[in-house]
Amino acid sequence: MSLGRRLVLFVCVLVATACGSPSPTPSLSRPPTINLATAPVTSACDEALVSGILARDEHTGLGIADPAGLIHGVVWPASWYAQVVDARAQLLDQQGRVVAVEGDSIQFGGGLGEGDLFHVCPARVDRL
Repeated sequence: MSLGRRLVLFVCVLVATACGSPSPTPSLSRPPTINLATAPVTSACDEALVSGILARDEHTGLGIADPAGLIHGVVWPASWYAQVVDARAQLLDQQGRVVAVEGDSIQFGGGLGEGDLFHVCPARVDRL
């Protein structure tokens, strides 16, 4: 085979290899989210203190379970959100920091608001 034919064959193989399927790129998908009830915080937060276990609530997304196991809906501060990681809900603040995870014992300040739901003050949420 002449040098010219070898060069043409080499180029054809090179082009065929380069035009193959692209290599898979890693997925940068986000975890599934939970539709969370939120509301803007008023200038003055009530100072009632509530504690319990962070749990999923069908109406507000995440609520609080009392010692009897009853789940009470909660309205979280605006711009907070919830996502599911390893089958557990995570509550995140506006900076994306995990505040609590489903099953955590937490305590927070706030007060009753619209719909007789407890509205949380953002500065008063603590894991116990």
